[in-house]
Amino acid sequence: MYSGARYQDKELTPTAIPEAEIDLFTQQVESEPRYGHPMQVVELYRSCGLDVLPGAFNQAVIEPIVTAVQQQTPLSAIRIGDGEAAFLTHGAYEGTPCLDRFVIAKTMGMMSDSFVLTDSSATVLRDLFADAVNEATIIGVRGMGIGWPSTAKASGIDHLISRLRGDPRGAVGGWRAIDFMVRLARRGSLTHKTVASAHLYFAVLENLPILCQHANTVICVTDKPQVVTILKSRFCDVDFQLIDLRKSREARSRRSVTPDFLQEVGDTLSEDLRGCLVLVGAGVWAEIYCTWIRRRGGVGVDIGSAFDLMAGEISRPVHSLLLRRLQEVGVDVQSVLRDWKGSGFQPRRP
Repeated sequence: MYSGARYQDKELTPTAIPEAEIDLFTQQVESEPRYGHPMQVVELYRSCGLDVLPGAFNQAVIEPIVTAVQQQTPLSAIRIGDGEAAFLTHGAYEGTPCLDRFVIAKTMGMMSDSFVLTDSSATVLRDLFADAVNEATIIGVRGMGIGWPSTAKASGIDHLISRLRGDPRGAVGGWRAIDFMVRLARRGSLTHKTVASAHLYFAVLENLPILCQHANTVICVTDKPQVVTILKSRFCDVDFQLIDLRKSREARSRRSVTPDFLQEVGDTLSEDLRGCLVLVGAGVWAEIYCTWIRRRGGVGVDIGSAFDLMAGEISRPVHSLLLRRLQEVGVDVQSVLRDWKGSGFQPRRP
């Protein structure tokens, strides 16, 4: 399944990407200027007849999660960002094979849990991410702005194109995360799904007390076990369990050609997760884990780097932007980071 020629280091440098592929990607970006305007992206999804919930703090995105926990029905809430798009769109765009290999390999290299890619393993991963999208209940997508689209500034396409030379992985993944998901929407592949902001984990943080009180068990899949201690002290009556991603990480080789870590987490998850809320912070692999959780009857929610925030860490550029936005609407950000509480994220809507 994972056999085939390994990706070579010499192929995975920006200079290995032919100019023709750079030019082709630039043309693709320039052909869709609407992607630089958050409200236009929202309307693109709505024109497909989809339920769209823009805004990182949109309360409506929490309602189906609470209902699923209460009624013990399976649910998967995933997010498709630039990293996930690198795997999901691998081979989907004609004429950019070298760019595809570069983007997916660079993304893999950024993951704490990783393995050496081959052409066959890249195809297997693409299919796993496609399954995650097909089976998801809620999908967080890029392009609708960080906060509320109506107040978000249009980024245009010039900024993205300017990033292409210095950060081809981020530029390509970021654009395809929008374009590919919009294409799926137009084909009807997202019918009966809810489309939300890729930053929906801020709404989850804001409403964590409500979510926790309805779950029989809350399982945290993370490499930050200290957060579970924080949560246990905050919610004394909730049964919290930890799946520590660090547990076997040191024993594994990053040069492995098989993703043993995926199977290890899968084996750790119970076969019956009905009534369980599973909060997943595992990089791009969260989408695969959330899919498996849903298949076992649980409620799997990709909360991205929210575990970092709960630990008082600002680990992503978007954290600074969002926390600055909180400060602008009257939230004591330092207090939130110093002593995180689930009820600490209480922004007033601008």
